[in-house]
Amino acid sequence: MHVAFVSQYDAHDVRAWSGTPYYMAQGLAEHVERVSIVSPLSGGRDLSGKLRVLRARLGGRTYLRQHTRKVVRAYADEVQRRLEVLRPDAVLSAGSLPLSLLEVDCPTASWSDATFESNLYFYADYAALPDDFVVEAHRLERAALERCRFAFYTSDYAARSALHYYGADPKKVVVIPYGANLDREPPAHEVEAAIAARPTNRCDLLFLGTDWVRKGGDVAVKVAEALHRRGVAVTLRVVGAELPLERLRPFVHPLGFISKATDEGRARLRHLLSSAHFLVLPSRADCTPMVFAEANAYGVPVLTAAVGGIPSVVRDGVNGRLFPPRPNPAEIAEAVAALLERPGAYRDLAQSSRTEYEQRLNWRTATAAVARHLAEAVAAEAVA
Repeated sequence: MHVAFVSQYDAHDVRAWSGTPYYMAQGLAEHVERVSIVSPLSGGRDLSGKLRVLRARLGGRTYLRQHTRKVVRAYADEVQRRLEVLRPDAVLSAGSLPLSLLEVDCPTASWSDATFESNLYFYADYAALPDDFVVEAHRLERAALERCRFAFYTSDYAARSALHYYGADPKKVVVIPYGANLDREPPAHEVEAAIAARPTNRCDLLFLGTDWVRKGGDVAVKVAEALHRRGVAVTLRVVGAELPLERLRPFVHPLGFISKATDEGRARLRHLLSSAHFLVLPSRADCTPMVFAEANAYGVPVLTAAVGGIPSVVRDGVNGRLFPPRPNPAEIAEAVAALLERPGAYRDLAQSSRTEYEQRLNWRTATAAVARHLAEAVAAEAVA
């Protein structure tokens, strides 16, 4: 089977969109005979869009170029020209927009972590969009769902939006989580050794995220404070986000942004993940953070909140602890302390976190499931 893989972001560049299109395409290539990459997409020149940006800003609103019909039309034209030469058996798009206006004879599918509607009141950039823009974006999302053979989503949260808000055909909607964007998968024996080497007389927490407020960085600090008050020797390492000065504590270590694009950066991240007791990311709004799968790959349980698509990734007591939205930091600290007091229970949770990665949260498993559905669609098309 020959699959054309379409992405707005450059699927040849491991740095684009945290490497998701790159790893998605690489994983898919393990399960089909041929993958042709159609990316990145430019969206053409949108001079009128500049006027819309100006109008939105003057009105205190935002503007997301990729959700406009003019840009989506350009996406479709770019893809269609390539497909006429490639003549694939199926098309898989990392996101719905390149499919919204695309007209091809072969089956198409999208793979997304959200719909436009599921993001609309979740993120500041979406919440401040002009009304006419929102109407246009909804039409484009609905058009993609009508045209595609399958709509793969990373969570039940996103799938419910497709089904209940956009009225998607239930036969089209399939939940398949993303994998972990890792340049090197840590072998099981290394992970087992790392888990065993984690000290039982202290707790090393890791916060990995660039958006301090949305990812719950302030809550992570309060968790560390609560553990410190309980007499636990705690360290919170903060990677990515800029830590507000008022949040600095002797046990909070801001490490700044660490790039996956360099050997040094990747090595530092591997060390931070393998040595952490927990990844703490009590998000206020999130789709399906890639870092959860990455932490689980290293046998690191996740401490997070049941918002958005997170409950489809983190299973309470299996690969982390799942707390209510806007969780009480003292409650999280209590759960951590209880596990630290029972080293065997912590090791079991860490091991089952790795098992979740091996069985569910890796690109091998995820792309195999997508490939099976695409093969089914191609076979059905051939019979018809």
